[in-house]
Amino acid sequence: MIASIVATGARSALGFSSRQLAMGARSGRFTPSTLSFRDRRGQAIGMGLCGGLGEGLYGYARLKKLIGPTLREAATALPKAHKSAISRGVPLLLCLPEAGRPDDDLRLDDEIVSELDADLSFALDIDKSAVVRQGYASFAFAVEQARALLAAGAPLVLVGGVDSYYHPDVLQWLDESFRIHAPG
Repeated sequence: MIASIVATGARSALGFSSRQLAMGARSGRFTPSTLSFRDRRGQAIGMGLCGGLGEGLYGYARLKKLIGPTLREAATALPKAHKSAISRGVPLLLCLPEAGRPDDDLRLDDEIVSELDADLSFALDIDKSAVVRQGYASFAFAVEQARALLAAGAPLVLVGGVDSYYHPDVLQWLDESFRIHAPG
């Protein structure tokens, strides 16, 4: 069976849609902002932040604010042939940060899909939806699960992912393991 990508959605420091993100990346428009967070040497940490979310929003709430608009963008961009499938409820395979990180939250496993379902303008098939937390391999796992759902008769499956290192505990964790680039 051949699965096709029929729509996309994106949100990042480069733009609020997949088109803006692609155009921003191609034009080299990425400039990190200095944050109020400091590394262990006292130097300010710079990071590219997604506009409109503010420096005070991180963790679970930030992930929800990032993924919601991307799912709506993808649903809006669907070809007409897929619009009826999304109105009946569509499975979501959501790739999230690996468990055990300093910003880990039980709601990522237990609540995020149902909370997203309540916030979206279309219905998710909660029973067939799943959270995938396999680190860098999450998307590959999600694509395999999507193929299985399509083979079992699902007309459409949403596959998405969200991550943000913008969290004071995560930045400290990265800094302690020498994973933040800095002068010197």
